[in-house]
Amino acid sequence: MRFTIALIALIALVFAVAEAKMTRAERKIMEKRGSSSSSSSSSSSGKSFSGTGTWFVPSTEGGSQGACGSHEADNAQVVALNSAQYGNTSKKSSWCGKTVTITYKGKTTDAVINDACPTCSYGDLDLTKTVFKDLESDFGVGELAIKWSVKN
Repeated sequence: MRFTIALIALIALVFAVAEAKMTRAERKIMEKRGSSSSSSSSSSSGKSFSGTGTWFVPSTEGGSQGACGSHEADNAQVVALNSAQYGNTSKKSSWCGKTVTITYKGKTTDAVINDACPTCSYGDLDLTKTVFKDLESDFGVGELAIKWSVKN
């Protein structure tokens, strides 16, 4: 009996440690398909936002059709907007199709909002690897402290 309880406690501890060690990108992969936000928000042309930029591969993380309804190739110049700003991820947002200018450590690139990121926090963007590479060549970095604004 003691052995069974100890074994269960050990297994629970292993899972807790494994979950704590997951990177943000790994959590997004696991959670991206099932989460959504019901809050709505409208885009703010010209307003600047700060957040975390992470990278994703559309075909393997959520599917090649973005939340905005358009197809997104893995190498497309598109981003997924955090669900807090995007709004209801089961509907097309007013943010869809907006071009954003993203800045990181003096580098700048433009991309189009075509998707939603349910696990991203307010201000965050999930970037395709093409967009991420415009800002940082080392994908191992994983997270970038970005600033971005709506261009149009």
